[in-house]
Amino acid sequence: QIRSEHIPSVVFDLENLYSLNLKSTKINNIPENNLFNLHELQLDYNFFDKLEDQTFKTLNNLSILTMTHNFLKEIPEELNYLVNLEVLDLGYNLIESLPNKIDLPNLKELYLNNNLLQSISIGLINLKLLEKLNLEKNQIKDLLDCIYDLTNLNYLDLSNNKISFISTKLVQLKNIKLAHSYDKFNKVGLWLIGNPLQIPVKEIWQTTKITKIYDYLINYEQRNLNYLFYSKLIFLGQSGIGKSQLINNLFDVKFEVHSTHQTGKLSYNSFFSLLKTLNNQ
Repeated sequence: QIRSEHIPSVVFDLENLYSLNLKSTKINNIPENNLFNLHELQLDYNFFDKLEDQTFKTLNNLSILTMTHNFLKEIPEELNYLVNLEVLDLGYNLIESLPNKIDLPNLKELYLNNNLLQSISIGLINLKLLEKLNLEKNQIKDLLDCIYDLTNLNYLDLSNNKISFISTKLVQLKNIKLAHSYDKFNKVGLWLIGNPLQIPVKEIWQTTKITKIYDYLINYEQRNLNYLFYSKLIFLGQSGIGKSQLINNLFDVKFEVHSTHQTGKLSYNSFFSLLKTLNNQ
């Protein structure tokens, strides 16, 4: 229950210490330490804006780290020393972007809610064991496909961002069984509230049935496949002004000649050449 800017140095030499709560102690750094067996470290409501390199080198056994309500602008690379970390809570900071590489192979829960994130980084792709990801209340507009590769996710909170489109790849997250639901007082499943979503439409995503969202996305994709459509191009003009020669120069196949017109397939390059030629004429 220390409420001081100065933590007694002896605390950081307790080699067998299991849990350390330094919430609201007004600190902004942790000194070199011998906390070899520390399992849980709480640093919420302090003044951290960065982490020193030596802070976490000895904390190889740390599995829970919470640093909410600080002033971090990025996820520090120093966290990669925590190879056994399972829970990381960096909510309520000033984080604007994610690193391209996050080496936390055992991480199961990541909380980045209430930050300033505008996009998702491919750094998430290494978090193969991740089960819970909270990105609520950021400025995210687009989701990279890597987020749909986190197939162990059972909780994904995208509430109150600026997302307009959810990919059909969402169906890959087979462990997400519900939407906008609670287990006692904890959010579970997929959360999309507070986004300007166009796909899926409001009538679909406002549901607790995740299968309703999945079915809509699958059907939407099938309805909007990229089909190839043929168009007819007609050349109009008086006889003898060079329509036939122009067509022969532009098209890359032989033509069927009819009494009033010629037809053929136009390549992409030829099409743009046609536009340029017609514009010049």
